Amino acid sequence: MKRIILIVVVILLTWKITMAQHRVFAPEVGLNISRMILKGNNELLEEFKSKLGLRFGCTIDGRLTPSFSFQTGLFYSRMGCKYVTQDPYNGIDRKGDVRLNYLQVPATFVFHIQPAELKGKIIFGFGLYLGVLLSASEKQQSSVLQYTIGNGDQCDIKPVDAGFNFKLGYRLPSGLFFKLDIIKGFNNILPGGSSSLKWQNQGLAFSIGYFLEGRPKTKKSESNQKK
Repeated sequence: MKRIILIVVVILLTWKITMAQHRVFAPEVGLNISRMILKGNNELLEEFKSKLGLRFGCTIDGRLTPSFSFQTGLFYSRMGCKYVTQDPYNGIDRKGDVRLNYLQVPATFVFHIQPAELKGKIIFGFGLYLGVLLSASEKQQSSVLQYTIGNGDQCDIKPVDAGFNFKLGYRLPSGLFFKLDIIKGFNNILPGGSSSLKWQNQGLAFSIGYFLEGRPKTKKSESNQKK
């Protein structure tokens, strides 16, 4: 809970900074490759299979300096995992698909680097994210089980996820950009039970987007403005 409060405070403080600076909106859409891991006493017990999911939303880029900004935004993100279990009675493999639908708010510090040999800019950054679970279900063969969301012992999954966020991408002079996000959840989304047993989200997100301000400033244009 302390980690969640810390993330909320960071988002609110940096959001205030962003609102005081030049802001640019950037809608984007892409795909998640997500998975889930189960830990016991900080040791990996099981690593579930990856699955694809849709991710879309809008980034808000608050430029603090020409080469440094703070980014936040709001995204719909389909997370989860796939698994295979063996029926103890007949030995037949049964496939399962966990589907978690989140609203995610990132809080990321981003560097914008323009090498001399490139026209566009390399973007990379790091920060945190906060995810609010909208719905959760598990598909087994032809049946679908709806998860109960909450923090109580009788619930299946917690309503809030949080973790680290890393990004790397490339922005063209036109404003179009391509980006890879790496997320690593540190919040235990398994409610109740033993605190030593942890269920956590992990994943990659590939996306394409467009900065609505259009062409970014180049080194040449910035030097001309100074003159």
